Amino acid sequence: MARDILYLLHPAFASETGVRQFCPDCMIVEGLLATVPGLREGLDIRYVDFPRPRQAIVDFVGPEKQGCPLLIRDTPQGRTVTEDMTEILTCLVHAHGVPAARGRVVL
Repeated sequence: MARDILYLLHPAFASETGVRQFCPDCMIVEGLLATVPGLREGLDIRYVDFPRPRQAIVDFVGPEKQGCPLLIRDTPQGRTVTEDMTEILTCLVHAHGVPAARGRVVL
């Protein structure tokens, strides 16, 4: 795996009841992608639909982790998969040069 893989929900989707919604955590990441030079090019970004199962994710990491955003990294210790937003932001700071999010990033 050459680049970290980041799964995001499409920016707008219909909920189970048909209400148009967005994922707040995915939108935070979308804001970073739009404002941090080179971030989008440094990640393999894959968009998935809201309904589960999210087959593209299941095929890659199994059915246990289908939340978004979802970050997959190959590290010297092996592959890591996280849905935790603080962990994702911390990784983006340390591995991709993103400014630290006040109160949410372990420095």
